[in-house]
Amino acid sequence: MGLLQDFTFVVIPSGASFFLLSTILLMVVTIFYSWFKGWAVSLILLSLVTFNYISDGTGFLQSNNKAYGLSYKNEVTYNLENLKNQQFDNAALQNDLTHHIQILENWKIKASEAQGTDNPKLVILNCSGGGLRAAMWTHYIMQEADERTGGAFFNSTHMITGASGGMIGAAYFRDVYASTSFEERLTKKEQYLENISKDLLNKVAFNLAAHDIFLRYRKFEEKGEVYLKDRGYSFEEQLNHNTNGIMNKTLGDYVTPEFQSEIPLMIYSPTIINDGRRLIMGAQPYGFLNGRSFEHKNLGPENVEFIKLFDKNRAMDVRYTSIIRMNSTFPYILPMVSLPTKPQIHIMDAGIRDNYGTKSTVRYIVALQDWLRENTSGVVVVEIRDINKDYDISDDGEFSLFDRVIKPASNFYGNFYQSQEFNSNELIESNLCEDLPIDVLTFVLRKDPLEKIALSWHLTQREKNDIKRTFQNEKNQKELKKLIDLLNR
Repeated sequence: MGLLQDFTFVVIPSGASFFLLSTILLMVVTIFYSWFKGWAVSLILLSLVTFNYISDGTGFLQSNNKAYGLSYKNEVTYNLENLKNQQFDNAALQNDLTHHIQILENWKIKASEAQGTDNPKLVILNCSGGGLRAAMWTHYIMQEADERTGGAFFNSTHMITGASGGMIGAAYFRDVYASTSFEERLTKKEQYLENISKDLLNKVAFNLAAHDIFLRYRKFEEKGEVYLKDRGYSFEEQLNHNTNGIMNKTLGDYVTPEFQSEIPLMIYSPTIINDGRRLIMGAQPYGFLNGRSFEHKNLGPENVEFIKLFDKNRAMDVRYTSIIRMNSTFPYILPMVSLPTKPQIHIMDAGIRDNYGTKSTVRYIVALQDWLRENTSGVVVVEIRDINKDYDISDDGEFSLFDRVIKPASNFYGNFYQSQEFNSNELIESNLCEDLPIDVLTFVLRKDPLEKIALSWHLTQREKNDIKRTFQNEKNQKELKKLIDLLNR
C-alpha cells in the first residue's frame, strides 16, 4: 500500500489509516505476548530502550525530513558567535533598510492609486494558526475584504505574516491575486475557497501508517539532492494538487514580484526548537527585525535569517511549499524539518513563538517608522484570528482528585495561546510610534474555545458552512466597515 500511495485510489481516509496503524501495533504487541508470555512487557520496554540507544549517533531507525530544494552537502556552523557576526552586521542592516524603503516606494505608487490619495494607509496582515480552519477563514476574509473595497484592500496590503494554517490561506490568495484579474477572482471566488479548504490529512495519515513508522524507503532526487518521500512530502504534494500547482515555485521566484510590490511581502517565522529562536524566512533580507541598531546588544539575535544563514546552500531554490510546511509543522502529524547546520537544528511551527505575527509586525513598523511617518497617513494592522483575544473563564466546578494531578500540566498547555495574547497586546501598546497612527482591526472565527471547529487538516461540510456564516456576525461586519472607511478616507 505504501508503494502505491502516489495513486489516489489507494489512499484511505485518515480515520482508517490510524485504525490500520493501531492494528499493526497491536499485532506486534500480540507477537510478544504469544512468544514470551509474562515476560512480554519487560521485553517490549527493553527493546524500546535498546532501539533508542542504538539510534543515538548511528542513524539507525532515523531519517531526517528536509526542506526540498535546499542543498545539504555543506554544513553551516551554527553557534552564538557565528549568529552574532551574521545578524549584528551594521552595514548589512543599512543595506536592508535601504532595500525595503525602495520596496515601500514601489508600494506607495500602487496604494496611492487604489486609495486615491498621496498619503495612503499601509495595510499589514496578521494571520493566526489553526490548521485548515484558519487557512479557509483567512482566505475567505481576504476575498470578502478585497471584494467589498473594490480591490483597494489587497492593493494596499504591504506585508503578511503569521503562523500555520492562516499563512497557507494567505499565500494561496496572494498567488491567485498575482495570476488573475479582479473580475476573475470574483467569478471563481467559490472555486478558490473550495480549493483551499480541501482535505490535507488523508494522504499524510496514510503515509504515516503505510510508510513512515516502519519502512522508510521511498525517495526522490531533485537538483542532485536525495529526499525522502515521507508525510511531509505527501503534505506538499496534496497542497499543490488542491491548489492546481499555483504555489509550486521556489523562494527565488518571489524576489522580483515582492521587490516591485506586485504582491505583498510574506514573512514566515518557524521556531528553531534547539534554542527557541525564530527562523525568518522570506524572499527579501530582514536584518532590521533584530533592531534598528546593534551598538549595545548584550544578548544574541532572536531572529535568524534563512537566506543569509544558507546563502551557500541554494536557499533561494527551496520549494515554497517547504517553507509553508515548516511554518505549519504541527507536532507528530508533520515531521520536524532538519537543516544543514552543525550541530543540526530542527524546525517546528511558528505558533510556538508567535501565533499571530505580532512580533514581526511591530519590529517592521518600528524599523521603518521614519518613512511611514512621512509617506503614509498611518498603518492598518488587520488581524485574522482563529479565536477571540479575550474570553470568559470556564466554570469547571471544584477540582477532583484526578484534576489536581493533571491540571498543572494541562492548564499550562490550555493557557499557552492566551499567554501569547497578553504578550502580543503588550508589544502593540508599548511600541506605538509617535505621530504614526496605527489602527488594529480584528476578524474573529471563534469567540471562545468551546466553539468546536476541528483543529485539523480536514474540515467537514458543516464546519465549512460555519466558517462562512461566522463572517456575517455583527462583530466582523463592524470591523469590515471600519476597514472600508479607513481605505476610503
